[in-house]
Amino acid sequence: MNPVVVSDIIAECDENINKIFVHGDHDILLQIESEIKSKYAGLIPEKFNCFFSEKHIFEFNPPGIDKGSALKELSDYLRIDRSEIIAIGDNFNDTAMLHEAGLGVAVANAPEKVKTYANVVTKSTNNNSAIAEVINKYILEVI
Repeated sequence: MNPVVVSDIIAECDENINKIFVHGDHDILLQIESEIKSKYAGLIPEKFNCFFSEKHIFEFNPPGIDKGSALKELSDYLRIDRSEIIAIGDNFNDTAMLHEAGLGVAVANAPEKVKTYANVVTKSTNNNSAIAEVINKYILEVI
């Protein structure tokens, strides 16, 4: 990819942009997040959503484009009631999905704010059997 430096992200964006990734040092990305949210406070989420998907990745999506809207669209298409869906997340890009699912599960090492969007939090981390914990407890009912 060829990076593009812009002074005004809104002026540069059009309907053909699906996602913007900003990759870098977490402390610098926190500064970028603060500046973006301050400068464009009245336009979020009308023009775009922004969030961390990893400590070193700050993302921008068009409004309404997130894992929650994808979960809703897929469940409607497959005619699966969302109350029957378990979603497991570990970062801010998962919050809409956790909200839409019948059971929203945050893994133990998710940021504390992400955990507030979940119905339950696993004992295990995403690197140490969190999904197995959820399958055993809520699907196989063996824990």
